[in-house]
Amino acid sequence: INAGKFHVVAIGSSGRWYHYLRTADKIDNDPLQEEYSGEISISSGSSNHIRIVINGDQGWLFINGTFVEVLDLSGLTSTGNVSAIGSFFQDDGVAGKFTRFEDFTIRKLTSTYGPRDGAIKHKPEDGFIDTYRTYLSSLTDGIIEVTFLNPYAPDQGNWSSGFIFRAGYSNEFHLLAIHSSGSWHHNLRAGDVETEQDLKQSYSNYIATGADESNHIRMIFLNDEGWLFINGTYIDKLDLSGLIRAGSVSAIGGYFYDDGIPDEFTRFEDFTIWSAD
Repeated sequence: INAGKFHVVAIGSSGRWYHYLRTADKIDNDPLQEEYSGEISISSGSSNHIRIVINGDQGWLFINGTFVEVLDLSGLTSTGNVSAIGSFFQDDGVAGKFTRFEDFTIRKLTSTYGPRDGAIKHKPEDGFIDTYRTYLSSLTDGIIEVTFLNPYAPDQGNWSSGFIFRAGYSNEFHLLAIHSSGSWHHNLRAGDVETEQDLKQSYSNYIATGADESNHIRMIFLNDEGWLFINGTYIDKLDLSGLIRAGSVSAIGGYFYDDGIPDEFTRFEDFTIWSAD
């Protein structure tokens, strides 16, 4: 809320969610966004957990732990305060009743790295992960995003691009990578290579694999949950419960065996990190 201008995000007893914007003396009758969601619980005695992650002119709405929609916040991006509401529409509410809430929490996003452009040299012969280190040593929760330029076509050789996060000195980390086969991977390493777990992987039509194409990856991660977006599209929810600790973040240009061509490069643009710690 700023000088009488504000965004409103609300859920209703109809099972619909709404996004309104007030920029004048009153709120427009038509919502900016409105949709029914099966994630909203409307039964008596039930509850709903709402999370909104806001960064610039975009927001990401989660209801009961599930990603629902990207919010367009471009109509009002100035800073302001936050209020919880118990009723919004006319005729909402019953006299003498209350809307109770728990764990109302606000966390500030802070830019801690980037945007940075760079290149990662392929050195598959040395047996190490090809990385670009940020030397950001203390990040538990936040947002990571980066655009990777594909180094060559898949018929020339395999490549993988992504990042390692929550990495510690004992070789513990989460890995998020896309592959030239069109698949994405979430791995967890708890020490040496033998401890590595392939937690989730899947093929995605949203991954571009051509030689002259690129891929934008965004990862939102809070505590034991993460949400993956590729080229602006929500892909999947990730289980991060296996490693919840502050650690470093690095971009990678080759991770799996046989990835990379000696002396080729994986270039990246706008590598940016925001902390929610």
